[in-house]
Amino acid sequence: MKHHKKWSREKILEIIRACEAPGANIEDICRVYGVHVATFYRWRKRFDEIGTPPDRQVKDLEAENQRLKELLAQRDLELDAMQRVLRKNSPRHSSGGTP
Repeated sequence: MKHHKKWSREKILEIIRACEAPGANIEDICRVYGVHVATFYRWRKRFDEIGTPPDRQVKDLEAENQRLKELLAQRDLELDAMQRVLRKNSPRHSSGGTP
């Protein structure tokens, strides 16, 4: 009976990326990870078919996320400043405390 090791998606992608590095030797990398070369080619074919998000797409999403966080922080600062101005200019504060 064969023993099948369950590989996580992240680990499979790590192995595929390692083999795609310039000058990488697929046989050596597969030996280091304990993966049969045929298994590697099967994984690569499967992940090419279903598509893995390109690193550029991930970086673009991270940049957009950062931009949105900055917009939210700016909006919060503006809201806080407006609330301080409104409190300062309210009738209760402008006439020495008497309405």
